[in-house]
Amino acid sequence: MRSRGLRAGVVLFVLLQGVAVPAGAGIVATKHNLSVTGPGQVKAVSEQEVCVFCHTPHNANPAVPLWNHQQTNAAHTMYSSDYLTDKGYAMPASVNQRSKLCLSCHDGTVALGSVYNVRGQAGTIAMQRSGAPITTMPLDVAGYLGTNLTNDHPVSIGYDTGVSDIELVTPAPPLFPAKGAVKLYPPSGGTVAGTVECTSCHDPHTDTFPKFLVASNLSAGLCRTCHQKTNFDGSIHATSSVPFTTIYGGTTVAQAACVACHKSHSGAGVPYILERQEEQTCYNGTSTSCHGSSITTYQSGVTGRNIQSTFEGKAVRHPVETSAKHRNVDTPGTLGLGSRHAECYDCHNPHQAQPGLHTLGSSLAGNALKGARGVSPNNGGSPGAPASFTPVFPVTFEYEVCLKCHSNYTTGYVTGNDGGNLAALFNPNNPSYHPVEGVGKNLGIQASAFASGTPWTSTGYNGVTSPNITCTDCHGNDTAGPNDPAGPHGSNVPRLLKKQFAASTYWSASASAELALCFSCHNYEVYYNGVAGSRFKCGMGGMGGGSSAGHQNHVKNRKISCYDCHTVHGRTDNKHLIRFKDSSGGEITAYTETPTGGSCTSNCHFGMGGGTRSYTLAYPR
Repeated sequence: MRSRGLRAGVVLFVLLQGVAVPAGAGIVATKHNLSVTGPGQVKAVSEQEVCVFCHTPHNANPAVPLWNHQQTNAAHTMYSSDYLTDKGYAMPASVNQRSKLCLSCHDGTVALGSVYNVRGQAGTIAMQRSGAPITTMPLDVAGYLGTNLTNDHPVSIGYDTGVSDIELVTPAPPLFPAKGAVKLYPPSGGTVAGTVECTSCHDPHTDTFPKFLVASNLSAGLCRTCHQKTNFDGSIHATSSVPFTTIYGGTTVAQAACVACHKSHSGAGVPYILERQEEQTCYNGTSTSCHGSSITTYQSGVTGRNIQSTFEGKAVRHPVETSAKHRNVDTPGTLGLGSRHAECYDCHNPHQAQPGLHTLGSSLAGNALKGARGVSPNNGGSPGAPASFTPVFPVTFEYEVCLKCHSNYTTGYVTGNDGGNLAALFNPNNPSYHPVEGVGKNLGIQASAFASGTPWTSTGYNGVTSPNITCTDCHGNDTAGPNDPAGPHGSNVPRLLKKQFAASTYWSASASAELALCFSCHNYEVYYNGVAGSRFKCGMGGMGGGSSAGHQNHVKNRKISCYDCHTVHGRTDNKHLIRFKDSSGGEITAYTETPTGGSCTSNCHFGMGGGTRSYTLAYPR
């Protein structure tokens, strides 16, 4: 008995005297050793016992786990999110007993040295920080959480895989107590398998893994014990070799995984515990921002890196700086007037997005939009605005992302044939439209009328050779390059266009430069120089009779912009995108059409023998 007691005393003496202990070999070498021998800044003034700050063998409260520290009575504000609420997930009203034990120190409301007893006597242990007296957890210490838990990973929340679209791993070892790293308290029957508490992820007795985690979080190992995000494995954030370091180890974005964007405690981006608020998580000009302007050391060969400079340095851009307006899931009400926003997450799904843009000639969404949310218009059989929309997740077509904001799905759009209700203008039931939602109607048009290359080829415009286009075929970055991202983030050209598009009645520069956007698809030689392919010939009447190639006469000789006669997105009234005189411009006041020709009345024609000119079709319908 005597030798046994001696051995026990020697062990206790070693622990209390702080004799060198291998890293991770228990609590003695961690910041949770609050005794005077502890390695952290925050510790006791003189108390040498290690376990007394949390445990006692007598008069414990609660008995399990022999608790000795005074408990918090604070009212904690719990985590919540629109996403969980929308899915019907049960949100806890308060913190459960097990997590309150941890918060007794970490919420900063109870003195660190406030224990029930020390060696059988009631009392308070005097505490210090780097030699200065303290009572509660200092606010600037990393472990301080406060009573507002809205910016922390939810605790005391039921682990419920019966809720749709939560993307939780089915409860099984190691998700049950004592059978693996992550524990739930306690396991119960049905779809709810206990609750998530502080010690589900943290082991307060060892820091083998940083931040007292119960397992390595390298490549999101710990996070993915519970969370299984759809298509994350093939996403850019799961595979990127771009350098990125965290306290959890690893040297690339792929190895950082979840923690490259999320911060499980005290995240500034509420409610999704993001590292920073909304778009600042993606870029903020610091060394921890993947898409910021200061990131230059590892941009070589990486496409779409410096998004910050595109947003902040371009004359026209999507307005991303709309703090705290994005909701998951957004509704017409959260996208309407007073709450309009265009956050990164409105177009991109960071858990599924992959490198690569859409395929030219197709309206399918590209890899950059993989997994995004959108809406599909229910057009019925009538022209104009659809009667309703169906939310789609994930989107199939690129326009489904754009129509969330640029249509009558929400409020604040501009009406009319030159307005912003793109769902009305792209409706395939309209007399004419650019082929975004459906194949264009000029199926007999000559192949030579289209530029070879992108998106059309010289083989024609019908059947398999009649591709659709997307919004980003016209709208996007005017200087896209290796480190200057493509897409409609920002442009120096009005209306967020990729190239110049003359909207004035008479332009002064060369057509090839000022009408560059139109001639990206339409053959410059046909419409400017009169090469075969222009459909109509215009009767000159009072100008001496005869005829000439109509488009050549207007575009080259008269220097009239395409936009003076044609609208861009679609028409609910006219064929061929013919644009009547209205409040936004245009010169045509009347237009008729027959299978072989027709007439056009325009303000331009006055002073030239009358306002109406007839025309014949070079290629009758």
